[in-house]
Amino acid sequence: MFGLLLNMNGNSIYKELLDYCGYTPNIATSSTFVQQRDKILPFAFEFLFHEFNESFKQHKTYKGYRLLAVDGSDLNISNLEEKKMSIKH
Repeated sequence: MFGLLLNMNGNSIYKELLDYCGYTPNIATSSTFVQQRDKILPFAFEFLFHEFNESFKQHKTYKGYRLLAVDGSDLNISNLEEKKMSIKH
């Protein structure tokens, strides 16, 4: 359920179910999906959010922020600040 919820693209629930489940004939109905989704406590999403962020604590930060590229792209941060500091010394 969480995998489906996190991967939804803004289509109708039925279209998302079809995409996620591979267009199988015995797919759940939209109503069933909504009923099951409503059983998830809001705390579950908060917990998942914090656990996800904790998994990146060992990574470097940029000006105190952890930068994540979530669209599949790579994020290259210039080391210009480091170069400026080494020039001054």
